[in-house]
Amino acid sequence: MEQYPEKAPETGEETDDATESESSFVQRNHNTQQQLYLSEGRYQEERASLILELEQLRQGTHWKYLKVMERLEGELKDRMLWNEIELKNSLAAIERDYLKENADAEQEYADKKAELVANAIAELENEKKVIEQEYVTMGLSEDGVCVMASFRKLRSQKNHSISKGEKQRKMTVNLIEFQLNEEEIESDLETIFGAALPHC
Repeated sequence: MEQYPEKAPETGEETDDATESESSFVQRNHNTQQQLYLSEGRYQEERASLILELEQLRQGTHWKYLKVMERLEGELKDRMLWNEIELKNSLAAIERDYLKENADAEQEYADKKAELVANAIAELENEKKVIEQEYVTMGLSEDGVCVMASFRKLRSQKNHSISKGEKQRKMTVNLIEFQLNEEEIESDLETIFGAALPHC
């Protein structure tokens, strides 16, 4: 029959090692549980903090939200102020352009009006000179008219000794043909028209 060796009795050193191992295991287990507890507590705290921040964001009272909103409001005020300055500058420029355009239009109107009057006067002066030249050429100037009015007389009728019967017969013939030629008629007309003008 096979015999097993007898188990050696445990020494005090081995007992101490087992006790130490047991104690270490318990300590590690305790530490692990404590860490889990701390982690659970931290999780609950962080969760509660996040829920609070979320509620603050919904109500618009979160400090980060307020800080960002303050910055955005400052940028908005600066931009609106800049836009107002730009608007005033633009309106001032438009008003200057408007006044300048009006002044230019009035000046252009005055220049064209003066040019029109000057051209009309020059044209009338030229027409006057042409007419005066024609009068001088035709002997119808005021001096010529005065001289002709002073010295020219209408042509007297011929044959003053014609009897009454012949005179009536001549008058009937005069209704059909002129006794004067064309040059004599023009001369008599000039004398008549010249006598109608005021004397010098």
